[in-house]
Amino acid sequence: MVLIKRVPSPCPGVFEASKLPVRAVHDQTQIFDLLPRSYSMLIRQTLTYLPGAAAAPLFAFLTLIVFSRILTPEQYGRFALVIVTVELFKGGFFLWIKISLLRLFTAACEENALPDLLRTGYIALAVSGIAASIAYLATVYSGVFDTEYRFALLLGLPLLIAKAGAEQQLVLRSADTRPGVHSLMQIIQGSTGFFSAIVLVQFVVMDERGLLLGTLLGFTTIWLGDMANWRRRARDGILRPAILTNMASFGLPLSIATLLTFVVSFSDRYMLEYFMGPEAVGLYSVGYNLADRSIVSLFMLVSLAGLPLTLKVLEIDGIDAAKVQLRSNFNLIIALGCPAVVGIAMLAQPIANVFLGEDYRQAATSIMPLIAVSAFLAGFKTFYLDHAFHLGKRSGLLFLSALPPAIINVLANIIFIPIYGIHGAVYATILAYVIAALLSLFLGRRIFTLPISFPTFLKSAFASAVMAAALAAITMPDNGFGLLMAVACGSIVFAAMAFAVDLGGVRRKIFQ
Repeated sequence: MVLIKRVPSPCPGVFEASKLPVRAVHDQTQIFDLLPRSYSMLIRQTLTYLPGAAAAPLFAFLTLIVFSRILTPEQYGRFALVIVTVELFKGGFFLWIKISLLRLFTAACEENALPDLLRTGYIALAVSGIAASIAYLATVYSGVFDTEYRFALLLGLPLLIAKAGAEQQLVLRSADTRPGVHSLMQIIQGSTGFFSAIVLVQFVVMDERGLLLGTLLGFTTIWLGDMANWRRRARDGILRPAILTNMASFGLPLSIATLLTFVVSFSDRYMLEYFMGPEAVGLYSVGYNLADRSIVSLFMLVSLAGLPLTLKVLEIDGIDAAKVQLRSNFNLIIALGCPAVVGIAMLAQPIANVFLGEDYRQAATSIMPLIAVSAFLAGFKTFYLDHAFHLGKRSGLLFLSALPPAIINVLANIIFIPIYGIHGAVYATILAYVIAALLSLFLGRRIFTLPISFPTFLKSAFASAVMAAALAAITMPDNGFGLLMAVACGSIVFAAMAFAVDLGGVRRKIFQ
C-alpha cells in the first residue's frame, strides 16, 4: 500500500518495538516468561488498557445504579431511544473514518505519511459531521418521533458530533499504541459525564435531558482536550485523494454493515416503543445494558489490545506470525467470555437487586441470562470473527453477513414482541446474532482464516459448568457482600478448573 508522501517520522517512539523482530519485542521483559510469547504481549497490552476499559463499564454500572433510582422507566426509556438514535447515525456516518484510521495507521507510520493520513481523517470527520447533522435534523423534524421526544433528540445532535470526535481521538491513541493515554481519556470521559449528569439531574433538568447533557459534557471534554496533540501532528499534512480513496474503499462498506448490525442491536427499542411505549423501553434497556456491557466490555478489552498488535505483526512479520497472535486473542476471549456468561446467568437476581432500582429489578432478572448469551454471540462476532474482513481488507463483504440477520431481527421483533413482550425482543436478538455469527464465520474464512480452537471452547465451557454447579450449591446473603463472595467463589473455582484442564496451554507452558 502506498500512502504517497515521505516526511520525517511523525511516530517517534511509537513503533520502535514493532520494528524489531517479534521475538525481540517479547524478550524485553521477563515478567511473562512463563507464558507463550504471543500471550505475553497481548496480556501486557490488555492490562495496560484495563484501567480505561474498566472505566467504561464502571461508570455505565454507576449510571444504572444511580439513575435507575432517580429516573422513572419512562424517562429512562426516552434517554435510551436518544442514545440508540445517536449510535445509528454515528455508525452510518463516522465509523468508516475510525476503522480505516486504525487499519492504515501502521502503514502510514512506516511510510512517514501519518500527517497526511491525520489531515485527511479530520477533513473526512468535518464533512461527515455536516452530512450527519443535516440528516439527523431532517429525521427529528420528519414526524417519525413524537413531539415529546423532540427536545431530547435535539440534544442528541451535539452528543453525536462530540462522541464521533472523541472516539476518533481514542482510536488514534489505540493505533498509536499509547494505552496509558487511552485509558486516562476514558476515565476522564466517564467520570466527567457521570458526575455532571448527577448534578444536572438533581438540580437543573430533572429528567432524561440532564443525563444526556452530562454524557455530552464527558465526550466533549476528551475530544477538545486531546485535539491539540493530533492537530500538531497533522500540521504538515495535506488532503491526499489516494489516502481518502483507501479510507473510503475500506471503511465505507463498514458503515453499511454497521448500520445493519445496529438494526440487530437497537431496533428492538424502537419496536418496543411502538408496541408497548417508552416504559417498556426503559425496563428492557436497563436489564439489557447491565448484562450486555459486562460481557462486551471483556471482548472490547481484548480487542483494544489484540487487534492493533495483530495488525502490527501482520504488517511487519506476515500472516503466519499474525495467526499466532490471533490464536492467543481467541483463547483469551473464550477464557473470559464463557465464565462471564455463566456467572451473569447464575447471579442475575442478586446482580439486579444490588445494582438496580426497585422498579427495574423484576424485568432485569428475567432477561439478563438470555441477554448474556446474545452479548457473547455479538462480542465474539464483532471483536473476533469480523476481524477476518479487516485483516483481509475485504470489509465490503461484511454487508453479506449483516443483511440477513437485520431482516430476520426486524421480522422476529414484529412477531415476538406482541406475544412475549420484552422477552420477545430478547428472543429476536439471540436468533439474529446466531445467524450473524455463522455468516461471519463462513464468509470470513474465505478471506482470512482465523484460528478457532474447539478444544479451547470445550475446556472453557467445562470449567464454566463446574463453576455454575458450585454457585448453585452455595447460599449467599442477598446483598452486595453476598454478591461479592459469590463472584469470588465462582472465579476461584473457574480458575482452578481452567488450570486443571490446561485452558489455553498455560499450564503446559509453566511446567515445561
